[in-house]
This record gives sequence, C-alpha cells and structure tokens, in this order.
Amino acid sequence: MKYADQLKHPFWQRKRLERLQAADWKCVECGCEDSQLHVHHERYIVGRMAWDYPDDLLAVLCEDCHGERHGKSPDHAPRAPARRWCLVSKDAANLLDRAVWLVVQRSELWSALDGESRDLLTGQSEPYGLFFSCIERCIHQHGPLAASALLDEMRSQTGDGVALARIAAFHDLGKEADIANELDTVLDLLRLQSVEEELRVLFESGSVPSPEAQARGRSLLSMQKRLVHRRELRRAGVVIA
Repeated sequence: MKYADQLKHPFWQRKRLERLQAADWKCVECGCEDSQLHVHHERYIVGRMAWDYPDDLLAVLCEDCHGERHGKSPDHAPRAPARRWCLVSKDAANLLDRAVWLVVQRSELWSALDGESRDLLTGQSEPYGLFFSCIERCIHQHGPLAASALLDEMRSQTGDGVALARIAAFHDLGKEADIANELDTVLDLLRLQSVEEELRVLFESGSVPSPEAQARGRSLLSMQKRLVHRRELRRAGVVIA
C-alpha cells in the first residue's frame, strides 16, 4: 500500500486521533494549539504501515515545527498558499462557509468523512482550517453535538464570533434535504478548485516541466475529468454513492 493511501486508512485515522488526544491537541515542541497539527513519524521502518509504530515514534507537531523536522525553516514558502483569510477566493469562501454550516447542522457527518476529506477541510486557509480543526477536536472529545452547542464551543475556542454568527444564520434546507449529499457536493467542488489551481500553476510556470511534474499533470487532468463528470451527474439529479 502506498504511503499516501496508508494516511487515508481508518487505522491511521484512529491512531492519529489517539496521538492528538494524548498530546492534549498541542504541539509537543512549542505548545501551539491554534495551528493545524500533524502526527510526525520520527523515523521510518521499512515494511511497516504508518499506523504500526510505537507511540514514542509519533510526535504531534504544528506546521512550523513539522517543517523544521523535515529541514524547512519556519518561513519556508509552502506549496499551498499561506493559511490567511485574505487569500481565500470568494468562490472558495462560499463553499467553505457552506461546509462549516453543513457539518454544524449534522456533526455526526464529520466522523463519516474519510481522512482525505478531513485533511482537505482542516488544511484550508484561516479561519476555515481553524474552524474545522475545532470541529474535529470537539467531536472527538464530546461526540456529536447539537448545532448550538457546537457553535458555542467553536466561538469559545476560535474567538471568531462574527464569522460564525454569519454562518449560523444561513437558510435551513428543510427536513427533507440530504445534507450528507450536499456536503459531498461541496467537497467535490473544493477538490476541483484545488486541482484546477495546481494545474494553472503547472501550466503557467514557463519552464519545461520535469518528468515528475508531467506525471503530476497527467494525474491532475485525470482527477479533474472525474470530478467534472461527478458534478455533471449531480446536476442531472443522479445521487452518487
């Protein structure tokens, strides 16, 4: 199994949550608790799955400390945009607002998401990454919560009452709405935006792409095609399992 696939496996997701809880949701290096947290493998053992490591080889680190462990300085320019509110496009913000609202309405949906979907949301620019990290932490600690209780926890932990009040005021879809299906739709649109942005960067680089970049481009184009097809099916009223 490829390493990227191991990180999507339920066994790794469970191990990751156990380590986050053991670290009290704080970076073990600097104590930071308001940044995205990673579970870092201190060393790798050939043939061993990502989750099959003793606890002392799995360290909970914030983004900066994790980057330093991999030889990057704290001000290293990441591949993705810096996690800042001002860098979120209007279209992405609309989708992320909706995603927050949907998960708040049905917090049990968070536990049903796969690891890739959770990482997609918690890795978003601020304040959204912080919102989703807070949701993950609250649900892991307390289980599914009513919308009002979860919003109160998020306000308390993030201090951003203005954005959360705006999101909480969204129009209710009604009892017959399929909130889980709408969340899947939002996630697919976010993935499509991410793929198209990476493709734009690859195609606009102005230099001859390396073989690795060419392979990545082919993979992105294939992913884009699948996501566009899924979007068209949903527009046609087809429910995607």
